[in-house]
Amino acid sequence: MASRIWILTNAAVTAILGDPTATGVIDTSGNTVYEINKLTDTPHTLSNATLKSLLVVNDYESELTQGTGVYYGLMAELEVGIPSYYSALLYDNEDWALDATNGYIPQTRTTQQANALNWYKRAGDLIRCYGYTAICSPARDLANVLWAPAGGLDSQTFSSGILGAAAPFFDIVHIQSQGDQPMAAQSYALPATTFNNFVHTAVQQIQSVSANAVMTCGLAVHAADIAPYTNMQAMQQATAQYAVAQGCVGFWMNFNSNDSAGIAAVQALAGV
Repeated sequence: MASRIWILTNAAVTAILGDPTATGVIDTSGNTVYEINKLTDTPHTLSNATLKSLLVVNDYESELTQGTGVYYGLMAELEVGIPSYYSALLYDNEDWALDATNGYIPQTRTTQQANALNWYKRAGDLIRCYGYTAICSPARDLANVLWAPAGGLDSQTFSSGILGAAAPFFDIVHIQSQGDQPMAAQSYALPATTFNNFVHTAVQQIQSVSANAVMTCGLAVHAADIAPYTNMQAMQQATAQYAVAQGCVGFWMNFNSNDSAGIAAVQALAGV
């Protein structure tokens, strides 16, 4: 099995380390695990894989109180200084949580959304200037703000050119493909045509600009996933294999608080 990159939350790593089979998939020599740690988290240690602590630049608090947005939150964090155990930063422009919980204010300031390509370039340059591994994860939901998504989020994501434009300025480009996986309501029906089409086109767009780009793809575990997970595991394995065949070298496992299904999904990726 080739070495893999894994992007996991602190909670997901905790769950994985509690299961020997899942741990055996992740904690393997040659693998690199980017563990998403909040400032209040205690990073884990791994016996075999290389673990790197990853800080996601989600400047929610200042966005709500000052409207500063993600890029300026990134600048502030770097200037103030972050704990020494962080070695990577994730720039993750999204139009998240447009609801009453945050006063209908998007996470990414509207002016940054309106010129997202420029802000990704500036962010990648800034992160690298400070000596961190730069990871980006352009979100499809920005299409809701930037472009009328008449053709759907996937189509508008590609029309924006965001994936290819961001690639040269980051060490890892993450493809947010998890929303296109077959879900429990669909009995995880294969082939995963929508997922495959999105990953294929995303890889093409990225590689047309940055031929040697390091790419990962998103795999989701949903709250509706229930034991024994047999069909889910087959779907996870099939989508992961397709992504690897296209050129992706790893996965962001989105557990969504469903640890038991998440563990089963990780187990299904042994050897992929």
